[in-house]
Amino acid sequence: MARNLGFSIIELTIAIAVIAVISAAALPMLTQRGNGQASLAFQVTGVADLLESARTLAVKSTSNTCVRMWNSTVNVGEKQRCVLKAAMFRPSRRDYDLACTEPNPSQNTNDYTVQQTEFSDLSFVLPSQTVTANGQCPTTAATNLLFLGGSGFLMDGQQQIISQQMANTYLYLYSPGATIPGVWTLRVERSGMVSIMTNS
Repeated sequence: MARNLGFSIIELTIAIAVIAVISAAALPMLTQRGNGQASLAFQVTGVADLLESARTLAVKSTSNTCVRMWNSTVNVGEKQRCVLKAAMFRPSRRDYDLACTEPNPSQNTNDYTVQQTEFSDLSFVLPSQTVTANGQCPTTAATNLLFLGGSGFLMDGQQQIISQQMANTYLYLYSPGATIPGVWTLRVERSGMVSIMTNS
């Protein structure tokens, strides 16, 4: 007598049980990865919002507003975690011609005010640098972005006398601790407009 083609009830039950076990093991990892990417995207948006706030403040107050960003580390237990730190500072007096090289982000004076923030598990590199996923925080030098009072244009933050508009600026934001880091490209146009270009 010929055997019926197909699966028996027992075979189907075993197959479903195996699929259920594999799914149960993989789901937490997928969820964790998804939550990590969502959290990182939220941090990247926070950086863009900070730059937009600085530009808006420069336009409304007609005073130069500077944002300084740098990579740093914090100790979490026995490990170090990469963080992106940022300081937005602006003059307290209208007659103070602020350049990004003057203020110390750790101090406030009568001439300018400082607002600091940091973004956990996030770092940035410049287009000339390589994004690596080795868990090491990049050694990018501090980057200064100065928005000209009144217009919000992106200017040369290294000069006390503002004389030249900067070219479009690009920053690559990513998490150094990620196995396969997603990279967000933050673009700051000469007009001061900020956009998140890509997520790869």
